[in-house]
Amino acid sequence: MSSLALDTNEFEEPQASKVWFEEDQICAELVDGRTISVPLSFYPLLMDASKEEREDFRLFGEGTAIHFNRLDEDLSIEALVMGRKQLPGLAK
Repeated sequence: MSSLALDTNEFEEPQASKVWFEEDQICAELVDGRTISVPLSFYPLLMDASKEEREDFRLFGEGTAIHFNRLDEDLSIEALVMGRKQLPGLAK
């Protein structure tokens, strides 16, 4: 029987090298080679934003977070990887 072991002592915060949007998804290419996509429905503020508002962003913190300039909102790459949804009532 084989098993996978996780070394929780060596957790590294996920970093993105690229972020983009598809029809109803936010996507990120991570520096470790993974590509992830998360439904925009997880983030109502982004889902309700215009294309221009969504696409006006910058990566910061060495790729650990995204800042949406026009929305004045931050989203961590870890939140995307973990599938953490925006808490109800926090959308502007």
